[in-house]
Amino acid sequence: TAHDFYVPAAAVAAARLGLPGPDPVAARRCRRKDEQRRRLAEHGVLQPRFGVATSAEDAVALATSIGFPVVVKPVALADSLGVVLCEDADAVRRHAEAQARFRPRRPVPGHVAGEVLIESVLTGPEFIVEVFQGRAVVVAETHHAPPPGFLETQHVIPSPGESDARSEHTALKVVAEQAVAALGLGFGPVHVELRLTELGPAIVEVNGRLAGGWIPRLYQLTHGIDLWDLWLGVALGHGVEVPARHGRAGALRIVHVADCGAQPTAAVTTSDFAGELVLYPTIPAVQGRPAFNSEHAGLAIATGPTSADCLSQLDDLWAQLERQLPIWRPSTGTSR
Repeated sequence: TAHDFYVPAAAVAAARLGLPGPDPVAARRCRRKDEQRRRLAEHGVLQPRFGVATSAEDAVALATSIGFPVVVKPVALADSLGVVLCEDADAVRRHAEAQARFRPRRPVPGHVAGEVLIESVLTGPEFIVEVFQGRAVVVAETHHAPPPGFLETQHVIPSPGESDARSEHTALKVVAEQAVAALGLGFGPVHVELRLTELGPAIVEVNGRLAGGWIPRLYQLTHGIDLWDLWLGVALGHGVEVPARHGRAGALRIVHVADCGAQPTAAVTTSDFAGELVLYPTIPAVQGRPAFNSEHAGLAIATGPTSADCLSQLDDLWAQLERQLPIWRPSTGTSR
């Protein structure tokens, strides 16, 4: 499975059937964000200060002890659902009370209504690192919409020649591999999110699955790596070698809309865009700004000799899309 909620069940099924798969204990531990944090702390991996609260009063007390602002997130959800930056005690109380009332639309192993993780805020640019069979293979910088949520808007991969990123990427890969090893997730793909802080790379979250959506397609176009196919090969018990062919820069930008009802996208036209554009047949109805990462209307991928060239291509495309769709355009510049 590529869905966070089902990774532990898939791991258990593979183990019982004698098939290749991740360690079920490690998969369950990674699914619970508090257990993941404790395991990483035991192995000395840099991460935010944290604690778990089971009531709004506990959440406020814990946040006060950590120091504001804080990040408040459900312990076992996904897709950035319910992940909010809270500036003060009132914001923490309101969000903790809202989480106590929230009920997922599908079964979520490990989820307890009202249970939230309180974390100190990591400052610095955010990155994603894909780890496969315990080895880091791709690094991309992630951009977000403005707070209080953590909505992903863009992922950027520099070219091999953009040397300013080389040392950063090496350090990010090292910490990502350390985190994956500490969690016992040596099988198949693992998606790691980090912030490059003043103290070095720090873990935001580790997900025992492949990167979501079309991010693997971005890796295909920039590195020639088909992680979908490699993952299938590992699941079938085949020996797999990950090619290292980073050839060009790339950027993936997500299409978000605001304050509109569902409407078709078939009539949208673009010109002079050499990349890949995917618009879903119907734009989802969104009131206000999108709230979580799967709430989007499509995406576009551009590749080129430099990351600046890729972003320029996407800016030109967005100028065309904005004339035809009610696009919500948050900041898509550097996250630094």
